[in-house]
Amino acid sequence: MRIKTAILITALASAVALAQNPQSDPLIMEPVYRFWNVRIGDLVMILAVLAAPFVALWVQWRLQLRHAARERKLGIFRTLMANRLTSWTPESVRALNMIDVEFGTQSQEDVAVRQTWTKLLDHFNVPRPGDADGGRGWDDKQKDLHAEILVKIGDTLGYNFDFTYYKTHAYYPQGHNEELLQNLAIRKLFLELMNGERALKTEVTNIPPRPFP
Repeated sequence: MRIKTAILITALASAVALAQNPQSDPLIMEPVYRFWNVRIGDLVMILAVLAAPFVALWVQWRLQLRHAARERKLGIFRTLMANRLTSWTPESVRALNMIDVEFGTQSQEDVAVRQTWTKLLDHFNVPRPGDADGGRGWDDKQKDLHAEILVKIGDTLGYNFDFTYYKTHAYYPQGHNEELLQNLAIRKLFLELMNGERALKTEVTNIPPRPFP
């Protein structure tokens, strides 16, 4: 930005000087404007040659920043897509918590993403009731909000999948769910045992005597 400002100031100064001091070239009938005894065309060429590397570096820097920001947004999108049927995984939690940072501009798309994330966060802050008290409804709303936030993020990145695609077009094997539930049950039983809330069951069986040699 400072380089661009310096170039503009120099150009304005040149224009003012030219307006006050036009000179004529003896070989050319038209007036030739000079600045510090240098033709204005040559001065512009010199300024362009000097400024070109800085402008190129500035443009490259801006492009790199934009590319890095897009890659971070893509990282959040990929994580949420990969875990959209199990949105409470550690990876998904980290990705959701980074939304306010990576989608922090005041553009219409980023604002829509943050608003949807706020609705999902408010839902997460409501304890899930038991299945008999509407737990399935809580789960359905969570899936809807998760699909909605994927729609908003996808729009900012150029993906045109619809709501139904994000919500239903995913694969989660039943075996993974069973393994997850078994691991949770084992952890719960182990904690109860360590806290003295559960006794370790033992059983003695009749062992036939071994004959002496």
